[in-house]
Amino acid sequence: MKTVEKTLPPGLYFIGDPTYLGLSDSDFQQVLSGEDGVLTSEAGEQFAIFHIGADGIYGDNDGFEYGVDSACIGAYPVASDLGPELGRCVEFSEEFTVAYDEEHGLVRFGEIEILLVNVALLGEPLTRPEGMSDLDWLRELAKAGDSDAQYVLYELLKDDPDTHKEAIKWMFAAARGGYSIAQYDAGFLREWGEDHQKHLPDAVRWYRLSAEQGVALAQFKLGWMYDNGKGVPQDDNEAAKWYRLAAEQGDADAQNNLGSMYENGQGVPQDYNEAEKWYRLAAEQGHALAQYFLGVMYENGQGVPQDLIRALMWFNIAEANGDDDAREAKDDIAKKMTPAQIEKAEALAQECVRKEYQECWVKSSMRTIFLSLTPLVVVAGIILELDRKQPLIKYEPTGL
Repeated sequence: MKTVEKTLPPGLYFIGDPTYLGLSDSDFQQVLSGEDGVLTSEAGEQFAIFHIGADGIYGDNDGFEYGVDSACIGAYPVASDLGPELGRCVEFSEEFTVAYDEEHGLVRFGEIEILLVNVALLGEPLTRPEGMSDLDWLRELAKAGDSDAQYVLYELLKDDPDTHKEAIKWMFAAARGGYSIAQYDAGFLREWGEDHQKHLPDAVRWYRLSAEQGVALAQFKLGWMYDNGKGVPQDDNEAAKWYRLAAEQGDADAQNNLGSMYENGQGVPQDYNEAEKWYRLAAEQGHALAQYFLGVMYENGQGVPQDLIRALMWFNIAEANGDDDAREAKDDIAKKMTPAQIEKAEALAQECVRKEYQECWVKSSMRTIFLSLTPLVVVAGIILELDRKQPLIKYEPTGL
């Protein structure tokens, strides 16, 4: 029988998942890599970690159950009781021994015995007992490693203060099981959770796992982390890469940010045509900031012929959708325009909103005439570019 032992000093210890413990960045990486040793809390207190070395569900001989992050069950002095869903606090008045019995798959903290159940080794599919409630059945499936059940439990329990901690446990369990949306949620919690939950490098880790499975939200967030140097070194090339993957799936935030990168030549060659393309795709989804940027491009003639009426149209729309910069831009550009031009821009904005931002630069009568024309036509000496992947006429002159 192989047994690993360690003697720890008296104190208050947390036995369970370290998700909520405030570790320093270096110590958190040590926990993630499964290393034993002395760790330091954010408050500067040092304590020992005892490494078990397996994922799974842990149930002790008092009926407590733990969903434990990879290779990280241990003994931690803490200041408060985090609840049985994530583990529990135990006061040891004397020096005590922690022993891991690999043969029998259990660990003893003093007299507390915890049985390890490795979810990868669980047997035949469970059979639902007669009369068991839906919620209890979901819990049984979740304990058996069913990622779908784990995530459903998270969704059901997360908004109730009494079950929120349990919900977080199941969310992380689903994430560890490879559930892509749960991995995104784990990243979001690590980025935006309460202070003791935040850990930006771990947020990046979870976002990456989700992004690599094709989740557009995670691809956008990973791009944003690289763009802003949050949890990773700032890297425009990586930011553009992940923004593009999300943008190609239709994520409006990613489309807007990719447009900005093309406009400014960050991580990609500067290209106003590409910037206008991505801004327009986001603007058509109601993205206020992209609508403002599209107005700027029309005002400056970048990627499109200069057109103050179209610029004011987009500024009006962006302002109505809550963009503060559009309000100032609208007032500034109006000083360069005639009352008739301003009136036309307002009418075009109303029509664009009515059409839900689709093909806002095309008049219905003109669109009907040009449906069957070649990709490039000339009307009254004005070039109209047609793109079958985009609305048919990308630009319509509006000067009065």
